[in-house]
Parts: sequence; C-alpha cells; structure tokens
Amino acid sequence: MGEFDKILKENIEALFLPLSEKLFGIRITQTREVKEKLQSTIEREPDFLKWVTDETGQEFLLHLEFQTQDDPKMVYRMAEYKALLLRKFEVPVQQFVLYLGAGRSRMTSQLPQGQEITGYTLKNLSEVPLKQTLSSSVPEEILLAILGDYPPEEGKQVIQRIIERLWALQDDETTRQRYLQHLVILSRLRKLDNLAKEITESMPITYDIESDSFYKEGLEKGIERGIEKGAENTKLIMIENMLKNGVLTIAQIAEIAETTEEAVQKIAEGL
Repeated sequence: MGEFDKILKENIEALFLPLSEKLFGIRITQTREVKEKLQSTIEREPDFLKWVTDETGQEFLLHLEFQTQDDPKMVYRMAEYKALLLRKFEVPVQQFVLYLGAGRSRMTSQLPQGQEITGYTLKNLSEVPLKQTLSSSVPEEILLAILGDYPPEEGKQVIQRIIERLWALQDDETTRQRYLQHLVILSRLRKLDNLAKEITESMPITYDIESDSFYKEGLEKGIERGIEKGAENTKLIMIENMLKNGVLTIAQIAEIAETTEEAVQKIAEGL
C-alpha cells in the first residue's frame, strides 16, 4: 500500500471525526489515545486505533484499517486484531476497513458460521457521494473526493473542484503544495494522475510543476527504465534529483527507489 497508506495515516487525525460520523455512523463526543502496544507472539500495529465515546456515553475501541486492494485473508487479519484487543482490554471493539480501490471490494467481511468473532464493517470510498466530501470544511476530507463516486469521464472536473475547494480553505503556499502532492498521489488509485498534472499546470495557481512532473516522469523513467533494467546509475540520479527537489521525505524517496533510508541518507550527505 506504501505511499497511499502514509498519506492516510498523516491525515487521519483530521479525517477521524468526519469519517466516523458520515461513513461509520458514530457520533463521537470524546476520544483518548491508546498508549499500550498489542503484543503476543507477534506485534501488530493497527493503521488507526483510538478510545472513543459516542453520544450515548458508551466508550469503546474504534479500529480502522485501509486497503487499496482486496486481501482474501482480511477477515482473519481483522479477527486477529480483535482477539488481541479483546484479550488486552476486555471492552467492546468496533472495526472498520476502508477500501480505497476503484469499484466495490469483494472481500469477505464476516467469518464463517461457527467462528466466534463475527467480522468487521467494510466501507467503499468509491461509493461516497462527491457532495459529501466536497462540501466539507476539512481539507483532508475534500482530498478523498478523488476516490469517491463519480463517472470516470468526469475526473478532470472533479480534480478541478477539489483544487478550488482546497484553495478556498487554505492560502498558505506550503500547505497548498502538500495538498497537491497528496492529490496527485491519490489520483493514481483512479488512474487520473496525468489529468491531475495537466490541471495543476493550467490553473492560475502558484505551484512548483517540476516537483510534480519529476515525481511522475522521474518515477516512470527512473523506476521502469532504470530499476527494472538494473541501471543503478539511473537510480542514483533519480534519488539525487528527488533530494534536490525537496518535496519528498527520505522515507518516501527510499520507498519509490526501492532502497533503504540509510542509502538515501548517505546520498543526501554527499550532495
């Protein structure tokens, strides 16, 4: 899942309340952090886990996982999480999987009859109406509109509306660039990243196009032509250019180049 997972984890604190109410049907009045680690013979790190109190006063654990593609074992992964949570905390647990892929997920969300943990709730972002996300006052939620319910041929208009809404809410240039970077990356899940690039080039906005074009074209040329053919020199140039561009983190560059963070850091020190 990689970069998509990182974006959602970065934005989840801002997304948590609107997602809980609009998508999961939970009106939260209070939250607190879960400080303890889940430990057994293995240690699992949930995508998102928090203590929440709903409008009835009930406190429970809300567990959320993100998926970009179907995992036939997802129901068992969720059952494993739930078993660890129940054993450790002995409290009610509500689980949700948010599917980011195109169309409807075909994952099984309920365990077979006779298995005690019944399952989790599965939500498809591709079924969320555009009006719901675009009308939000939370920029991180507006970004999710690119993954929502609209005809593929309307992708260009949707991207334009997302950018216009983000610009209406945010005038800080650094934050705007971060939102655009996230939008281009998320648009790849709908094969709209070329459109996203085209629109950012044509709109009357301040945006460093080189960062976006390098991210796309450098990714294609550097990874597809360089890494796949074993051209280490091309990979080195790609990493150096990404470092000089200053948009991506060391971790993101390492993931794109399929190398270690230590290797990227060493290259950075030599620039």
